[in-house]
Amino acid sequence: MNTTVDGFRSFDALGTFTDLSDVQVASELQAAEDLCSGLLGGRGYPVEVIATNQAYVRAVYKIARVDLLGIRGVNPTDPAHAMIIHERDRAVEWIEKVAKGDANLAGTGAPTRTTTGTAAAFGPTDEYGNTPEDRGW
Repeated sequence: MNTTVDGFRSFDALGTFTDLSDVQVASELQAAEDLCSGLLGGRGYPVEVIATNQAYVRAVYKIARVDLLGIRGVNPTDPAHAMIIHERDRAVEWIEKVAKGDANLAGTGAPTRTTTGTAAAFGPTDEYGNTPEDRGW
């Protein structure tokens, strides 16, 4: 696990979740990490890059906060709860962008992707000696 209960408690500077046990927090952190690693699975980032990337860790904390809030009951009309939900949605969007290759984890280049398939290259003539101009292209 790349995140820690102590790290989450530091992230939760207002002490919103002090009444929840470390077991509850650890469980939701693991679920949030599983979600993120599932989305990033095909990108090929080394584990040590993900473990030390603060943006990734903060995204996991933001995702876990909503699930932790759900333990006590979420009130979407409460501005504080709405902000936590909004931050989670933005964190998931960012992870999805990283997964698609539209963004990268800070401090790293884009990891090498493995692709499958066959590419075909065409020379100036086809097997009959025709050029693209002969064919009207």
